[in-house]
Amino acid sequence: MTQLDPTVAINWLPPRQRRVFEYLGEGLSNKDIAVRLDVSESTVKSHVSAIFVKLGCKRRIAAALLSLQFSNRGMPTRQFHDGSGVDNERPVCTKAGIAC
Repeated sequence: MTQLDPTVAINWLPPRQRRVFEYLGEGLSNKDIAVRLDVSESTVKSHVSAIFVKLGCKRRIAAALLSLQFSNRGMPTRQFHDGSGVDNERPVCTKAGIAC
């Protein structure tokens, strides 16, 4: 499978995997995700493995950080100067900002 940029790959996750991805960002365990989705823990493990492949992540923490970046809750921002004398915040949404 050709690896996509995570920003693109996230948009291509099927709805159930997208929900699992969101729960990863909330720090839930596979068991807790399974309870919330009313599925088996092995089903969640399969979804998590598929998410890792699609996003190119090797660790759960990398997927969780990506999830946080793309959620409305807790999107990390970085201060930048645009020359206007006003400090602005910009979302950190680059693959380089995540250890995938």
